[in-house]
Amino acid sequence: MFAFAIVTTRDSSRTALIYPLVLFCFLTYLSFRAGLAWIRILDNGAVIVTVPCWYARRLFGEKGRTVKVTPESELVISRRTAYGALDGYYVTLRAKNGSEEVLWNSINGIGRRRRARIVRDLEGRFGLDVLQVKQDRTPGAHSETEWNTTFDKGQWKNAGLALVPGFMPFLGVPVRLLTGDVRILVLMGFVLWFLGAAAYWVVFRLSRTRGISKDQNLPLTLFVWTMTYIPFYIIAVVGTRVLILKQ
Repeated sequence: MFAFAIVTTRDSSRTALIYPLVLFCFLTYLSFRAGLAWIRILDNGAVIVTVPCWYARRLFGEKGRTVKVTPESELVISRRTAYGALDGYYVTLRAKNGSEEVLWNSINGIGRRRRARIVRDLEGRFGLDVLQVKQDRTPGAHSETEWNTTFDKGQWKNAGLALVPGFMPFLGVPVRLLTGDVRILVLMGFVLWFLGAAAYWVVFRLSRTRGISKDQNLPLTLFVWTMTYIPFYIIAVVGTRVLILKQ
């Protein structure tokens, strides 16, 4: 939106639009980076180090872990469901005796292409055995099937609520088209945030009551999402205002 306004503005005032564009992009990038957690593979695959995201380290006191890869261990990338409801995505280290240690987990998915690239790197560069599985966990049973590269239609049905928060900030566009009152824009920003947070709460609630999984951290997930929601909502509102003024 900002790029369109800058290109279509013919006088020197268009340079003023560059500053909020750069600022918002920079804030969004920082928020995105601060919300990333990752896994480091060291010593040719003999050691795995987990690194929590910046928010988790600085605000929630979480610390990384160092895990040694024992012989014949497997790195498992899984998509878990509980009674048919999405429970999250996990990367675990499975020892020869069957015990597992969670290295990473998120309610957000891992794309098929990204997953395939990760598997190629882990197997090719470090010689690690990697499994891709779909797990269905219930209090009395646990099933595990291969998670192949074919499109999983059921994934969208189960993950629908988890996708809702990602769309919330962009609803600032129709909100700004309907009103220019700053108070209403701020109020609707809180309303949309509340709806997105409620969607996350429902997803986590279903995970607790159906699958009894406690690996997810709801406060941290909400905080990281909020730090991304705020700049995107502001961009949507201000960008729409710029386009309206250009008409």
